[in-house]
Amino acid sequence: MGDTTLLFSFAGTSESEEIKVGKVKGLSEISEDWLSLRLDGEILHMDIYKNEDTEERSAVIDLLYDDGAKSCMKISQVGYAEVEIDFTGQPFKDDAGRISLIVESVTLIGGASDMMMKIYTEQNVLSNEGNIPYDKYIGDVLAGGEDVYDYEDYLAAKEADEDFVISSGIPADMFVMLFVVAVDEFGNPGKFIPITINA
Repeated sequence: MGDTTLLFSFAGTSESEEIKVGKVKGLSEISEDWLSLRLDGEILHMDIYKNEDTEERSAVIDLLYDDGAKSCMKISQVGYAEVEIDFTGQPFKDDAGRISLIVESVTLIGGASDMMMKIYTEQNVLSNEGNIPYDKYIGDVLAGGEDVYDYEDYLAAKEADEDFVISSGIPADMFVMLFVVAVDEFGNPGKFIPITINA
């Protein structure tokens, strides 16, 4: 099956919207006015949110994989950078019961000079049940999170031509939140791009 691209315009969006599509594959891409997604798995539904105060848009996506595993992702707009996150495969549980995700590449498209990659975890804060605007939980997750890997680890892995495996190091029934942070030429961080995973 070839790649299918879901293109959604955020213009005038103020309420959550549900979009049902078939199989899509490969890549997440964010730009100022639209969101294009190609993700491994079947999208069960997607909810689009707009913060009326900041004008920031975000999408919450529930995915179903061929083996029956489910995942929930959230992608938010960035202030002055576009980021591509290329995943290899799907979230999986290792022998220790930890949730892991292989990130094949993280690429800045423009508007920023560097980025940091961090993981934070929070139990029983986010839920796959119902359509919850996850934005209000980001501060709590950041405040209570545990930094597991950073961008230097990612660069070292790529230089050695190895896959960069992100592992939460926590029981698999907890949520994992990956934050990719784009920074400008002065090192000032932009908005977080959080992606929640429940393997």
